[in-house]
Amino acid sequence: RGWRLTPQRRVIAQVLDGEHVHLTAEEIHARARAVLPETGLATVYNTLNELVAMGEVLEVSVGEGPKRYDPNVLRAHQHLVCVGCGEVRDVYPAGEPSLPARERHGYRILDARVTFEACARAAVPGPTPVARARATAERRFGTPERLHPAVVWHSVAPDTGLVGKGGPMEQGPGSFGAPTGGSQERPGIVTAAAVLLFIGGAFGILGGVLGVTGGGFIGGSLGGIAVVFGIIMLAVGALEIYAGVQVLALKEQGRIIGLALAAIGALLSLVQIGASPGSSIIGLAINGFILYALWTTASAFRR
Repeated sequence: RGWRLTPQRRVIAQVLDGEHVHLTAEEIHARARAVLPETGLATVYNTLNELVAMGEVLEVSVGEGPKRYDPNVLRAHQHLVCVGCGEVRDVYPAGEPSLPARERHGYRILDARVTFEACARAAVPGPTPVARARATAERRFGTPERLHPAVVWHSVAPDTGLVGKGGPMEQGPGSFGAPTGGSQERPGIVTAAAVLLFIGGAFGILGGVLGVTGGGFIGGSLGGIAVVFGIIMLAVGALEIYAGVQVLALKEQGRIIGLALAAIGALLSLVQIGASPGSSIIGLAINGFILYALWTTASAFRR
């Protein structure tokens, strides 16, 4: 195929020869250096990328460790991983994982890879990634989640020809389900709360600038008070914008700051309701909405 076989590439290919070979790049590098000491890690990575691109080696992910490289490309297979010792074996289960047409959402499935987690009788396994995920879900939501060994899915977006890759997939009864992707969906009410924080921050910064500049022109003690209040408004406005950014990113820190700012804003609106009922009611409504939105969607945020 026009691939020049240098001494380093030859040694790397020899390391990958055999059955049930699932080595990491670092393991391949160590074995290659034992034969040819001048083999560098960068050469190993470059060679592996070329072999994967040519279809001579499979790049697989099993468990939580680094990627492994599998030279078994001639026969379709899945992988069995021992959760006790980490050994990976090629397995050939009867049939192929299938996805009913109603579950494909318009996508054309190209490939499905399944990892079977197992434990040798003599091994004492720790908690698997699935077990840890299930425990986290139960602590967070109070109900068991439908979880399963990781499945990598490959698909082509309809009418685009673009290949996508993601995982894990959600498993439905008796079949493989639709891809869930790697990102968490942001509720619309959270987006609305972030927008209100941005608007409040913009008004705060504007008011702060006017206070500082106006206080400078007035001068004296009254001007000094105006400057101090202007600086406070600038700081609060900047904090509101920062909270809005963090809320959009579903960061728990942004939710806490947003709740605190909304609570303070609602309290100030209550204090001023006698002197300025119209603006105070509006302030109460806006801050109350932010409080409600961020309080009721706590499960959507991550630390």
